[in-house]
Amino acid sequence: MITVKEMIHLSEMQSAIVRSGKHGLGRTIQWVHVIDHDDVGYFLEGGELLLTCGQIWPKDQEAEMKLLKLFLNHQIAGIVFAVGRYLQECPKAVLAFGEKYAIPIIEVPFQVQFVKLTRTVHQEIMKRQYKKGKIAANLSGNMTKKLEEAKDFSDASDLLSQHLNCTILISDHTNKIVTRSIPTGETINISKIMMELNEVLMSCPPPYEQYMTKLFDGDVPFIRIPSDNYSTIDGFLIGNKDEYYGAIWVVSRQNQNDQKQKKVLEHAVTIVKELILRKKDLEAKRRQLQAELLELLLEKPKIASIIVEEKMDVLSMTLSENWLTGIVTPIECEGNTHNAKLSDDLYTFCTNWIAETEQVIGFCEKYEDRLVLILSFESEQELLEGQLKKLHRLMCKQFSAVLLVGRVKSHYFELKESYKEAMSLMTATRKGNHVDEFYFAERYRREILLYGSMSSREANELVDIILPDELRLERGEVFYETLKCLMLNKYNREQTAKELHIHRNTLRYRIEKIEQILGESLNSYKCQFWIQIAFDLEPIAAYEKSAVNV
Repeated sequence: MITVKEMIHLSEMQSAIVRSGKHGLGRTIQWVHVIDHDDVGYFLEGGELLLTCGQIWPKDQEAEMKLLKLFLNHQIAGIVFAVGRYLQECPKAVLAFGEKYAIPIIEVPFQVQFVKLTRTVHQEIMKRQYKKGKIAANLSGNMTKKLEEAKDFSDASDLLSQHLNCTILISDHTNKIVTRSIPTGETINISKIMMELNEVLMSCPPPYEQYMTKLFDGDVPFIRIPSDNYSTIDGFLIGNKDEYYGAIWVVSRQNQNDQKQKKVLEHAVTIVKELILRKKDLEAKRRQLQAELLELLLEKPKIASIIVEEKMDVLSMTLSENWLTGIVTPIECEGNTHNAKLSDDLYTFCTNWIAETEQVIGFCEKYEDRLVLILSFESEQELLEGQLKKLHRLMCKQFSAVLLVGRVKSHYFELKESYKEAMSLMTATRKGNHVDEFYFAERYRREILLYGSMSSREANELVDIILPDELRLERGEVFYETLKCLMLNKYNREQTAKELHIHRNTLRYRIEKIEQILGESLNSYKCQFWIQIAFDLEPIAAYEKSAVNV
């Protein structure tokens, strides 16, 4: 088993660039296959890394989408494009495909020899299988079978603890203990052990060369940590030269020098690493499934109802009577941009919140460059609102982002409407105390009635009518910002001049110029009303432009 991330660290891939789909780098490669004709999808079993120089890549958009759909259905591990002769760069549709479904799209120069890459990856797959079999052959058949049947870290640590009669801890790449197993009758102070481990690990990051010990004739890195309370704390590190996944820690009051026991632990490292890689692979495939389901729910839920319910079943989403959609968006303020890291952090934050919140089932995923929450719940609506308020406040404080929530619906068919309602709330985020405010459609029914049925195109047309080009084009930028500041300050000239750091005479000149452009006085309540409408509509109008750019 080798992941796409491990593959791009091979010597043959030194010049590789991951162009999109980085969230799928944990996908495991079952085999490597060259795209040699446009029907290649019919000959795949799943998990293949596909290689192409682009010579037979479809030029027709319909044929291209048909091919990509086949790849999607077969859960490919990724696509490597050799560019420079038949293609100068990866096709844009493929980049969008990879990013949307967490499928890595990798670019290499045309000079990279596919035969060498194929041979290296296949040899690595076979080498790992051979090594695993060789280690297992030295163990009792019963222990080997039990370890290989372990479903998670807890199963593996329990087996090791029983077999070795000592405490077993498994830590992740951040050295956080994710599971522990203590023999019956044994008393152990986990806090003290962790203090001892952390003192060493914090002062000596991976690969812990200072504490490294040669592990007989094997190649699993092994370290021994000095302890004041126990005879030995041995760590068997999990990972490779490019990535550290964690460790299995053996805490014992007796020196563990038995070679057979170390063989068992070496095999356990292989099993736990496979569990980690399998989890990464499942996470990438889950993101693909979530993206597919989200698209169906927000575009054609009734037409594809059978497929929708099949995908929900795979995601363990029960069909309830309460559904809603939420949109996470950064607060519009100076210096706050919706960059990739912020998006990833928000995704992780929301995913963890869903997993930890009782009586809430769902997921979050990107849709048209926005992070969307799909939630199903059985609890009272008031309880859910309280939980969503807490989520919103945390996002405001930690990420300068807000949560826009559509109204609760009785069927997943109606999630599309809930999404539209959440989108219409973007007009409300331009002002107000975001931390204390909760953008729930039920409380913003007036705004939804006013803006909710308006398309992005219609919003653009209305904004164009209210604010002429002289204000919206680059040459009118200073007047546009002045008008916006006036509107936000309720046309208080003294406060506006102060915020813009300009003299009142300068502000007076700008107001006169703005009134000439508008053909109306800013003292008119009617004029102020329409200016408010124009600025409220801009997020909806801008949404169409951003969607086109994407």
